[in-house]
Amino acid sequence: MDWNVGSEFGAMMKALREGKGLSLYALARRITWSKAAVGHAETGFRTPSTGLARALDEALDANGVLIALAAATSTERRTFDDVKRRQLLKAIAASTAASGASMRAVTPTGRLGQADVARALERTAQLRRLDDVLGGTDTYSLYLAEVEKTETVLNEGSYRDTIRKALLSLLAEQAQLAGWAAFDAGWTDRSARLYTRSRQAAMAADDHELLANALALDAYQRAFSGQVDVDLADASREALSPAVSPRVRALVHDRAAWSYALAGLAAKSEAALSSAAQALAMAPARPGPDWAAWVDTQEIDIMTGRCWSALGRPIRAVPPLTRALDAFPEEYARDKALYLLALAEAYLHGREVEMAAEVIHRAHVLAAGVASTRPKSRLTKTLLMAARYRGTNALRELRDQVADS
Repeated sequence: MDWNVGSEFGAMMKALREGKGLSLYALARRITWSKAAVGHAETGFRTPSTGLARALDEALDANGVLIALAAATSTERRTFDDVKRRQLLKAIAASTAASGASMRAVTPTGRLGQADVARALERTAQLRRLDDVLGGTDTYSLYLAEVEKTETVLNEGSYRDTIRKALLSLLAEQAQLAGWAAFDAGWTDRSARLYTRSRQAAMAADDHELLANALALDAYQRAFSGQVDVDLADASREALSPAVSPRVRALVHDRAAWSYALAGLAAKSEAALSSAAQALAMAPARPGPDWAAWVDTQEIDIMTGRCWSALGRPIRAVPPLTRALDAFPEEYARDKALYLLALAEAYLHGREVEMAAEVIHRAHVLAAGVASTRPKSRLTKTLLMAARYRGTNALRELRDQVADS
């Protein structure tokens, strides 16, 4: 499968821009370029010049990521095979790790203050954007290095008790990010340890939001791996104190619903999804932390469809999944492949074999070359589910398509 660097530039630029809360017009004014030029760069309509890429990189604190992507794109909009793609993106991750111009990491020298923690939080938020376009195999080492750096600061730095709590919350957040990358790469033993470390740090910091999310992530990972732990999902929801922001509440309920669905607890899954939607409706009043900012109505639709698909209820699964997937960007190939497979399984439950085969093929094309084990693992399970229809023309054609790609 070919991969176009221009689309990757646009996806990364959009993620960074939205992370800073900037409109295209505001970004264009900040760098004194036309809105059209900035818009063309983000949509991939036109390859950005070196000067524009440099201006965007500086304005968005991209630490050379956008410059590297632009340099890899020619005026002919070259395509790269998956080996070159992986090499390029690893180089980008390395350049981000090495850079300290805009997002300096905290260091154990001198007495640390809130400004040091704020810079590290900003850096963590920027690094999190890489998860939109890279798989866990590519990002794990980068994220783990941030965890180890903060642990060194906690052990060797000089700071007040209030800063210690802020550093512990930072560590909890970074450990969750690294744990997610490990989970995405298929290294569940590493992710479990990181989620435990995150939970310990969050408890020491008295950070209820990160504590609830650490539990939710652990439960979600176990459910995906076939080791459903309903008690852990319950614990994540019970950790939601009144002080937890609505968007975090929505995220925790959303993830718990998946565990309940895989356990066959339809009523409990539906109740958790309802709680997620209700919490999200309150979110505009309190935006919540950056790590939960991505949760929106599209995510609730996707999880609703996934849960009903897992429960074998295609009539309830298909509408929210198709509604969400129609607007879901192709650039986020890993996630879209996973959600397409949930849709395919819903079609299989409804014996819509031709529609299922078409969707499975789309997911297979998207998953090729993604540095994540999750789509490939899910694809295998979906194909096994479809095996009972192997005598149909649709499945024979699908088998040939998969074999040829």
